[in-house]
Amino acid sequence: MENTDTSNNIDVKAAPTPQPQDIEISKKKENRFSLGDLVSLKTHPLYESEEIGIKIEKPTNDTKNIVSSPRTTVPAMVITEAVKEANKIIHDIKTGEQIASIWKYKCQYYSWKDGLFKENWFYEDLLAKINIIIDDKLPSKQITNAKYDFGRNTTLKTFWYDEKYARYLQHFKPRIVRKPVIKPNTIIAKYATPFMIMISKSENKIETPIFKTNSKGEKEVIREVSLYKIKCMWYNPIDAKFSEDWFIPEALIEIK
Repeated sequence: MENTDTSNNIDVKAAPTPQPQDIEISKKKENRFSLGDLVSLKTHPLYESEEIGIKIEKPTNDTKNIVSSPRTTVPAMVITEAVKEANKIIHDIKTGEQIASIWKYKCQYYSWKDGLFKENWFYEDLLAKINIIIDDKLPSKQITNAKYDFGRNTTLKTFWYDEKYARYLQHFKPRIVRKPVIKPNTIIAKYATPFMIMISKSENKIETPIFKTNSKGEKEVIREVSLYKIKCMWYNPIDAKFSEDWFIPEALIEIK
């Protein structure tokens, strides 16, 4: 989504403050992922298992080579919303085979092809959490959730992955399908999440309920959403102009 109109900025005081009872209830959940988690599909070349997920660590002599193409490598994504479909048919009635998941997630990622951020919904069992365990100091950045401040520099959490994955690839020469001459850092450059600047903040309007009461009279989480959203602007090199979009604060990191 692209919108260059910044005239209708919302007062930053409009976002509601979470109540203690809501925070306590929100912890009683069954889903595997949370807002702001860094994930990707299980087709990622570094996916190991359900328990480990996608592990990015400093390569060793035993590190496996990656066989992939820049155009087909699944991107890193950030979870921006979670929904529980309690009445969803999870298994095929005739065969008993699984065909869906109770929880599904809206994920946001950067598309290098058109220079814009996009969103997709995925079932829980299709996703794996990205675990970055390379111990490198990054003096230019602070890896924490960004708080709104007009004019503050920020970027999507996937930038953290972009840089760490590039460091991973630079330790060896991966075999690239049909393009064996491409260097490792060229691969990640195509997917690098851009730096952005905060220009507005708005309350995140929720049209569907977040909780429901179960048979025991207890409140149960059925939807996880952020209380507010932040509009950011970045330079789009594809269209050679500036683009804008909305992001939840849990998906952003501060750039210093």
